[in-house]
Amino acid sequence: GIAGDAAGQPLMIGRPGDAHPATVVAVVGDVHWTDMTSAVRPQIYRPLSQLPTSYRRLVIATGGRPSAETRGVRQALAGVDPNVPVNIRPMSDIVRENDFVWVIGSTALGSFGFVALVLAFLGIYGLIAHSVVRRRREIAIRMAVGASAGEIRGLMVAEAMRLAGLGLAVGVLAALAAGRPLASLLFRVGPADGRTVLGV
Repeated sequence: GIAGDAAGQPLMIGRPGDAHPATVVAVVGDVHWTDMTSAVRPQIYRPLSQLPTSYRRLVIATGGRPSAETRGVRQALAGVDPNVPVNIRPMSDIVRENDFVWVIGSTALGSFGFVALVLAFLGIYGLIAHSVVRRRREIAIRMAVGASAGEIRGLMVAEAMRLAGLGLAVGVLAALAAGRPLASLLFRVGPADGRTVLGV
């Protein structure tokens, strides 16, 4: 990329042998040209007078809702040339189109994750309930020798926490192991991102 202090410096534009000099007037941030996941490529913005084309895009910043400014934009363009076809779209629609595949994928994976969470909850509940039923004689003996109901509940909860801790450790290790093969499907997050793993 061009350094931030490149403004005012000369730049050769064009193919070798057919290049012409230009002057850098400003440096802007990187952009993803085709979609949000594409690699950032060098990009140069040039005046429209230097780029003869029949198709041009104008990006207009609005203070309010873009739909409220549509009529004014059309009138302004019609004042320049009423025969120019105009297609006005809010940037949010364009971004939504580019993100559509990712939204569908993340929604599907999120739904599968929610179902897995419910199944895990039911599985742990069933396992603990089965364990309590199997240990009724032990629980009765503990209560007969003076254990309170709170102590019995604490014992059962501690056992459930041990199971949950073991499952959590195995799950984190599995997630870290599966992260590298899935790295190409991740966007702006690493395969071993601590905040993501902790949040999950």
